[in-house]
Amino acid sequence: MVRELQDSDLERITEIYNYYIRRTETSFEESEIDSIIMMDRVEKIRKSGLPWLVADISGHIVGYCYAAPWHGRAAYKNTVEVTAYLDHEELRQGTGSLLYQELLLRLKDNGIRTAIGVIALPNQGSVALHEKFGFEKVGHLHSIGRKNGKWLDVGYWQVVIPGV
Repeated sequence: MVRELQDSDLERITEIYNYYIRRTETSFEESEIDSIIMMDRVEKIRKSGLPWLVADISGHIVGYCYAAPWHGRAAYKNTVEVTAYLDHEELRQGTGSLLYQELLLRLKDNGIRTAIGVIALPNQGSVALHEKFGFEKVGHLHSIGRKNGKWLDVGYWQVVIPGV
């Protein structure tokens, strides 16, 4: 089931995210965060009127996604950056697709025209998820971040949401 994030989900989504900080180059953060920092991030999204969703299987959160404002200037008001993180044991089971399907529907209902995925590369799973929903690669920045002793690239994927 995909639903809106509740405050009681904060500890679990923080746990999911911290795995990616500790073990991967997917997140460019290098130090784990706590649920207070996560709550601040959630509140910024809520104040912007954008969705933050979780995948809940029998009361257990297995992933989350959200949309954040692309930039602060007024002309960008119909463009968002989308992000999803899944429990690392739940990858390739369709959860990311369920989350993005609902997220994109809600964005369309909110008049959002363009969604952008910013992907640390390489990341075949994230690229496949975005392309499944019609995102196309529109940019590539080489060696833009450094984590775990590696220079990392970032790719930009974009979709214009049909019907907006």
